[in-house]
Amino acid sequence: MAQISSITLPNNSKYDIKGSIHTVIGTQTAATGTWTGKLETIDALYDGLTIAYWLPYNGSGNATLNLTLKNGTTGAINCYYRGNTRLTTHYAAGDMIILTYWSKGKVKVSGTATTDARWVAAQNYTDGNTIPAFYCGTAASTAAKGGSLSVEGWASGTVKDQTKPCYLIVDMYYNNTAASALTFTASNWPAKPIWINGTVSSASNYTLPKGMYIVYYDGSVFHFRTDGLLPTGGVNISNKVNLVYNSTTDALDFIFS
Repeated sequence: MAQISSITLPNNSKYDIKGSIHTVIGTQTAATGTWTGKLETIDALYDGLTIAYWLPYNGSGNATLNLTLKNGTTGAINCYYRGNTRLTTHYAAGDMIILTYWSKGKVKVSGTATTDARWVAAQNYTDGNTIPAFYCGTAASTAAKGGSLSVEGWASGTVKDQTKPCYLIVDMYYNNTAASALTFTASNWPAKPIWINGTVSSASNYTLPKGMYIVYYDGSVFHFRTDGLLPTGGVNISNKVNLVYNSTTDALDFIFS
């Protein structure tokens, strides 16, 4: 697949699409601060590159990230949150971490330019208002989907947590093939039903393709959409997107379908 970083519009201007979020699955085999992964669709790191990094084991010690790119490895690059604070054990196995790359001096912390290249966590791990991101590697033929999710307000598994409506980002790694009622569990919660396109999953409603979903938890069930609608309806947003040139605004419209 060719690497696409920009699109030429009919007026010959360039539309930069390098800000897309790339999913990277961690490849380390034990709890460590030496994080690794593969991102072989790009040639080199660039300022503003954002990845969703799935952590396969608990973090341990000051975190660095060494990615394998198309043309080699990046080397161990320090990971930060809240300015100059290094990531250590803040995230646990199963967390999806949003990280953005900045080269030396490209960003400022308290008015001072950074002295090293770094990955910066894009969300505050203690902020209960952020959208938890979850990687689901449950087998395609297994109806009980889920795994661990250590996010504040979710990990305790209390009744209060279980009944609080919220949104999740869920990365389904496999197409579901279980022709039955599906369930989803986060952290130590009891399994809750999956609804697909507004109807409870069943032997006749089980099509759930792999991909990244915005999921609404209403306090009792998890709402997945494959029909292009947000869980609350109204706006198209799904795993498929087309870029359509709008001659009126002289810009690209992202049409989700």
